[in-house]
Amino acid sequence: MIIIIDACTQGSGGARRHLKEILNEFIRAKYNISKIYIWGPNTLLSIIPDNPLIIKKTSKLLNSGILGSFIWQYFFRDSDFNKIDFNCIYSPYGNYTGNLKPYVTMSRNMLMFEEKERKKYGFSFARFKLKLLYYVQKKSFINSSGIIFLSNYAKKIISDMLKNKFESSVVINHGVSDIFRKLPKTQYPISKYSTTNPFELLYVSNILPYKYHLNVINAVNQLANEGIPIKLTLIGKNEFDKIGKKVTKLVNEINIDNKIIDWHQNVSIDEVKKYYHLSDCFIFASTCENMPNILIEAMSSGLPIICSNTGPMKEFLKESGIYFNPLSVIDLKKSILKIINDVDLRCELSSKSYKLSLNYSWEKCSKNTISYIINNSNNLKNV
Repeated sequence: MIIIIDACTQGSGGARRHLKEILNEFIRAKYNISKIYIWGPNTLLSIIPDNPLIIKKTSKLLNSGILGSFIWQYFFRDSDFNKIDFNCIYSPYGNYTGNLKPYVTMSRNMLMFEEKERKKYGFSFARFKLKLLYYVQKKSFINSSGIIFLSNYAKKIISDMLKNKFESSVVINHGVSDIFRKLPKTQYPISKYSTTNPFELLYVSNILPYKYHLNVINAVNQLANEGIPIKLTLIGKNEFDKIGKKVTKLVNEINIDNKIIDWHQNVSIDEVKKYYHLSDCFIFASTCENMPNILIEAMSSGLPIICSNTGPMKEFLKESGIYFNPLSVIDLKKSILKIINDVDLRCELSSKSYKLSLNYSWEKCSKNTISYIINNSNNLKNV
């Protein structure tokens, strides 16, 4: 059996991790696969493991930015794929829109399917790009042989919007890296903390309109001004400058009198792990997720969690966190105070969320994904 993987876009960190884990599982167990052709830009192919099973393919257009990638996808992709006697195409970024069959596609990003979230980008190229991706993924999903959704939430929202039950689809959750796994730490009453030894809050997410960093910063600052010994660490790049400038300005203003906000933009996965393991509590304020991988990382790190009450969050965290309205600074303040002032609650929630995190592994995700791709191929010849 021969499989083509269409990885013509760069993909995020989570998407790249998924691709690497899938390929590692192919290499480990083989699954009667004779060859895997993976098409992508050199920057992506460079992180793909070298193995006789894997043939890396690229083109000048795929290494020429967004426009070049677009031209290749719509004018050359099918002709390049048709040169290979493949059994199935797998599109992990959900952007295969060609005429070859069978192909399995994936739903990864909810922004293009939630208009209220796209509006937060205002009049910008990012919003235009998301609208374009909506039409790309709509076509990819409707014409596919199978779709992998990352959450039941995503499947329902997209199925309802496109008026298609996608009966051949499947929900396969992403995994979480073992490097994050850590048993819940000992929790102490707030009286044990001070301005020199503050209660450490952590928020890991790139700066984007739907992540509500400003509300998180304002809530923490107000609590600090009320005498609560608290500190916030932000981990994430500035990916939307209009919000990023406001975050920079606010952090600088707050830290003039009392350095209670740390913001780190370029952080390795090992450093992220360190911050998870050193923190006392995690905040997740996002309003738009397909599967919130960062939330699963925090659960796996044994942290008590204060979580946004929107999207698919409760599907994963269930009753193992404190939920708040991310649009309300007041509601977030109340939630932080609740968890800070109740050491038993912190212990209970961190234990519950850690146990839930054990349901998610890359090995399980990879095996289920590969089995689904193979089952959909049915050894059909491409047309």
